[in-house]
Amino acid sequence: MDGFKTERNYLAWVSGESSYGLLNQNIPDLAKRLYAEAESCLLAGAPDAAACMCRAAVEAALENKGYGKATLNDSIAAARAGGALTDVETGMAHANRLIAIQAIHRGELLDLSEIPAVLVTAVRVLNKLYP
Repeated sequence: MDGFKTERNYLAWVSGESSYGLLNQNIPDLAKRLYAEAESCLLAGAPDAAACMCRAAVEAALENKGYGKATLNDSIAAARAGGALTDVETGMAHANRLIAIQAIHRGELLDLSEIPAVLVTAVRVLNKLYP
């Protein structure tokens, strides 16, 4: 049962220990916290909020790494140009960004079934930035 542990005869959810991937230890605390909130949003049935928190986690990690720019699009491009992200992770970061924009602006909710892929891409991008 990935993501859960037994503590004092209670079954508890442990964010970051799920099947979506484990975050590397050296990822900044803010990015970890935002990612954990994304998982919590998924469990609460709030897919739009989960997508937005994944975006926020990626953005916080990029800023902490020194790639913070005027827009997330520019930050991702700077990380790619600086060699911090490969083409694959760059595409994942952009997908994460665009899904969050869609969640905010399109007027209809994302489906919960779409969010695990968003979480997986966020983990991969974060782990690539902070190996």
